[in-house]
Amino acid sequence: MKQWVGLGKFLAGHMQIIVPICVALGVLFPQQIGVLKPIVPTLFAFMTFQGALSNTFHQVAEVFRRPLQLILALLVSAVFIPIAAYAMGSLFFGSNPNLVCGIVLEYSVPVAVTAFMWISMFGGNGPLALTIILTSSVISPVTIPLTLKLLLGATPPCSASSLTSSRADGGTRNSPPRSRPPANL
Repeated sequence: MKQWVGLGKFLAGHMQIIVPICVALGVLFPQQIGVLKPIVPTLFAFMTFQGALSNTFHQVAEVFRRPLQLILALLVSAVFIPIAAYAMGSLFFGSNPNLVCGIVLEYSVPVAVTAFMWISMFGGNGPLALTIILTSSVISPVTIPLTLKLLLGATPPCSASSLTSSRADGGTRNSPPRSRPPANL
């Protein structure tokens, strides 16, 4: 356990150097660095696990006992940010509904794991961040379709239950994988 925490502290202490180097490598050598794309989800899981090691269940439970910050963060991320994205998308790209839809969808997704990394690095409230990420991920099968319906009048061609059981290849447990996304959204 001490080695994991030590590695996390080392990486966190050097992140201001690591991140720009990684971005530059990705931009300058996309073909060579692109081979690492399949391990990106694993790396994000590792970062979350690494940061979560310093939190206890009691700390996370404390966030639910005093939920005001959690509720405000979820309101901002699930309501206000998608509305702002819709307003800006409509303002700048109103003539292209597919682009507006993409912008709204991009800003309707759950709170990113990278937020936890930055919060941990700069001494923020780790238990609150972890709870926000987990909660927004759990409610996203409801909030994303609802956001698309309310803001765009569009309904995704799937149900919330199918979103929670979907595979990375685009199919569900009981369907074959799709070669491309559906065109009716």
